[in-house]
Amino acid sequence: NLALTRCMQESIYNSKEKFENTLNSVWENYDQIELRYGNFEKSFMIESKPEYADENVEFHKHRVALKTETEAVIENIRKGKTDLANKIYYSSYDSTFEAMRSIMNEFTESSQANAEKEYNITIEMVRTYMVSAFIFNAIVIAFLILAAFVLTRSITKPLSESVYVLKQVASGNLTKNVVIKGKDEIADLMTAISNMSTKLKEIINGIIESAESLLAASDQISKSSQQISQGAT
Repeated sequence: NLALTRCMQESIYNSKEKFENTLNSVWENYDQIELRYGNFEKSFMIESKPEYADENVEFHKHRVALKTETEAVIENIRKGKTDLANKIYYSSYDSTFEAMRSIMNEFTESSQANAEKEYNITIEMVRTYMVSAFIFNAIVIAFLILAAFVLTRSITKPLSESVYVLKQVASGNLTKNVVIKGKDEIADLMTAISNMSTKLKEIINGIIESAESLLAASDQISKSSQQISQGAT
């Protein structure tokens, strides 16, 4: 747009070299518009979005019209019809160029709005994921603490009961029974303690029975001795 404006300056179109150089810039700018919009179409996949179809068609129509109007301005400058060139430039050319710019601005704003929307959705997903991860980790930690407590309890409680029974046995109380649960090493220990207590009971009961038998026999012998002694007198 600026390059074409320069072409219409008297100091430019009166110098063939400057005019041709500036004219090259005009077509470079035109090609850049086409290239940039093409990249824009690919980046935002405009052709696959129905809501952009009408604007996209309009843009391409304006692009073709802009080329025709540019050629008309240049042709009139070459012929020295600068007034007509100015008329085309400041009327149809300018309105076509502004229409193209408006469409590109609309696409840009819409794309930015969509990008912001996607960004907000992503942020919300990340936030939801973090909350879910926090809750999950909290549940896992609580489960591990509970499991550790139960495991510790399953070990310390039987051991405490075993120590208590051993102390009772050591003090002479053999009436305490050991409750055996499970089939692990702790259960084996409690079984051994229970067997030991049972054996000690059997041994002590045997000793008591033997002592009672000896006492009865001794009493019988004493009575017999007295009878013999009385008979002798």
